[in-house]
Amino acid sequence: MSNELPTLKANVLYDVFKGADKRVFSQYLHKFIHYNHETLAFLDVHASILGIDPDVELSFETNKYIGAIPLRSPVNGKQIGDLLVYPRFAKERYRFLEMTQLLTLLDEQIEPDYLNSMPLASGPLVQPPQYYDAIKYIQAFQTASRENWQKFRTRECIYDFPKSNTNWQKYILKEHLPENKLMFPVRDNELSTHHLEWQQAKYVFDLAKEELAKPTTPVSFRFKVLDLIKTLAVETYNVQPVPVQKFIIRVSDPLSIKQLKTQGNIFLNRKSKEVSAWRIDIAQLFERYAQYILKRVINRMPARFYSNPKFSAYGDLPAWGMRYLEPDALI
Repeated sequence: MSNELPTLKANVLYDVFKGADKRVFSQYLHKFIHYNHETLAFLDVHASILGIDPDVELSFETNKYIGAIPLRSPVNGKQIGDLLVYPRFAKERYRFLEMTQLLTLLDEQIEPDYLNSMPLASGPLVQPPQYYDAIKYIQAFQTASRENWQKFRTRECIYDFPKSNTNWQKYILKEHLPENKLMFPVRDNELSTHHLEWQQAKYVFDLAKEELAKPTTPVSFRFKVLDLIKTLAVETYNVQPVPVQKFIIRVSDPLSIKQLKTQGNIFLNRKSKEVSAWRIDIAQLFERYAQYILKRVINRMPARFYSNPKFSAYGDLPAWGMRYLEPDALI
């Protein structure tokens, strides 16, 4: 991520802030910073005004976050576009590809923060990448499919003899017909793998497939799980998907099912959110990556590696003393 973005010259700003008086253009830039103060602070972007009228310029400086925020015009306060901050060496088409590859390598789950702001003008084009969450869910779905996850389900059956759970009220309505005399409606409870929650899991699996099929998903990620998707689709062909907005995680659920539901809720939460201002702490990601590299090196040496150890000091300390220390890595 580049800390200092290219400075916007006056001739460029005139086209963006249409209707602004060029004689006092610096006042409009001050209004622009004031109107967008909250969203710029959310993304930790510092805006500076350089020069004097009419040759005034606007510059931005980023910090540790990547993300997108909506921007308001200083002329009328209406939305004029978005500011997108993405990793420094990212390609134009797949801006978050390298970041997502690191997340996959580290097996880390870093969730974006959202701000209650106006929707982004660019919509889904600048939203955080969802294909990573889709891949994580499909992998969790594969693990859960190996679990013999059975639950009771209720089925409406017809028997030619009465049972303890016969629906007599329903039987009375039709028994006057001779052909229905020996047709007893029964609600059977049986253990099955094709229960409601597994049907809901299949529904989210289908959503994840659709997400990976979008042109915004890098080809390398799509091919990575293509065979797995085909296999799981064949195995669950007879499972009827049932829509769900949120999985309920129960204490009695097996570990693989809890992980499936957790990842499913993350994926569903991302898809249901309106595309507003968001950010991801890229510094946290590269801290984990540095720890990953160090740990791999240390594993080949007669040494031990500790991630984020915590040290506290007690008693009388000088003014320059530190009472708390948490290094990123300790060897």
